[in-house]
Amino acid sequence: MKNKAQTDKKQPKEKKWLFDWSKWSFWVGIIALLLAIGVFVYQTFFQNNKPNLSYEILSNEEVLTLKEDVPSLQIKYNDIELKSDEKNLTILTFRVINKGRSGILNNHYDPLNPIGFYIEKGTLLKAPNVVKVSEDYLYSPIKVIKSDTVFFKNLIIDEDSYFDVKCLIMNDLGIKPDLVSFGKVSGMKSISVGEIGTSNDRLPFILSVIGLLLTTFFGINLLLTMFLSARKAKAEAEVAAMWEHLKDPEEFEKIIRELKKTNTQRKQ
Repeated sequence: MKNKAQTDKKQPKEKKWLFDWSKWSFWVGIIALLLAIGVFVYQTFFQNNKPNLSYEILSNEEVLTLKEDVPSLQIKYNDIELKSDEKNLTILTFRVINKGRSGILNNHYDPLNPIGFYIEKGTLLKAPNVVKVSEDYLYSPIKVIKSDTVFFKNLIIDEDSYFDVKCLIMNDLGIKPDLVSFGKVSGMKSISVGEIGTSNDRLPFILSVIGLLLTTFFGINLLLTMFLSARKAKAEAEVAAMWEHLKDPEEFEKIIRELKKTNTQRKQ
């Protein structure tokens, strides 16, 4: 009767966790997938598809650097005495690039406000040179030069297309010249000027990163769900098998004897 009473005990309850991930992982994964799809749809159909012409400064370095003052040393450029006049030469190289999501066409320029640049805190010593282009079409972008002001032609500049301009500038010693843009392109308020790698429009990059993170999270969540489901199924099968053994009184007594024997051996 005692053994029967023991076997009539209720089946042990499954251990409850404070947060059952297996129940929520499916919906969390679905939400992540829907967000990733939303980011993709926005980037493809609703994101601002406008041009973004900008000037990126690649280098702005002085040609001459004197660590010590040498009184008898003379440094000239043509007839200009640089050292005595406290002048220096600077090579300024910058990239004209369309970082937008659409190309710039001829009719996107304002004929009354052409694009170009001028130098502040310095003087152009000669006509700028184009040193690198993304395509041969952009190799002759300069239309006219007036003093320290350079005007560009109304060129077609496709997305991510660019040309690099190199300028030789004379400036006051210790003062770096500044590059200033001007002109009007349809769909743009102004032409930005900054160091290479900087951009006012970082939304596409941010959205791409978010989309990648959400997609990665969905994949990890899917693998974790499969792992936890398999682990749970295995644990349930083991519990069911043990419960079947406990229903048999003889089998139950055998398990008790084995446990007692194991404990006795451990004590010895």
